[in-house]
Amino acid sequence: MIVAGRDSLDSFDVIQCLDAESGEELWKHQYEAKGSLDYGNSARATPLVHGDCVFTLGAFGHLCCFELASGIPLWKRNISEDFKTPEMTWGHSGSPLLVDDKLILQAGGKEGSLIALDIDTGETLWAVSGEAASYSSLVHMNVGGKSQLVGFDAVSLGGWDPADGKRLWKHVPAKRGDFNVPTIIPFRDADGDKIIVATENNGTRILAFNPDGKIADKPLAHHARLAPDTHTPVL
Repeated sequence: MIVAGRDSLDSFDVIQCLDAESGEELWKHQYEAKGSLDYGNSARATPLVHGDCVFTLGAFGHLCCFELASGIPLWKRNISEDFKTPEMTWGHSGSPLLVDDKLILQAGGKEGSLIALDIDTGETLWAVSGEAASYSSLVHMNVGGKSQLVGFDAVSLGGWDPADGKRLWKHVPAKRGDFNVPTIIPFRDADGDKIIVATENNGTRILAFNPDGKIADKPLAHHARLAPDTHTPVL
């Protein structure tokens, strides 16, 4: 079990590997991560375990790849510094996503809004310009025969090609100012692929995809009062 937290002085990110049955600490790694964020400084992103590695992202942009068995760091980067991310009120919150051996992250920076890194080395495979980062996580979908990353940036919902980061479509909600924290929920029914989107200003909506893999502008359903600030609903 991988747990990402902070030290007692609130100056270091602390990554722990615990035995899932006993809670015994198997290994621990920490690094300095000074700063102050609204609602605390602990990591928001969920660690990603893939094969023999675990990838963690701290709220201040510290991205690490550890050997799962030992906790030995294999490579490290700071995506806030490397991609010139403007200050984020609540810190980096989108969990790392693995697609086709690419580690996908929302850097939300001037030199890379969305980025893909080599999982073995951490080297940049591509970085594309765009909006600041949201506080939600991207998901991977195959829609209309097209592989795409689907989720929020700071101002809109979108789809991106995981091969090169090219934006495939953009959907701006009726009301502006959402913080875009909850993660979208993909599902499929007899009529095709759809997503559930929930935000604090626009409520909860069901959106369908067109045959070409782009999102339809008009929601199929809308519940204005079901409007979570931060938590992702469960289908």
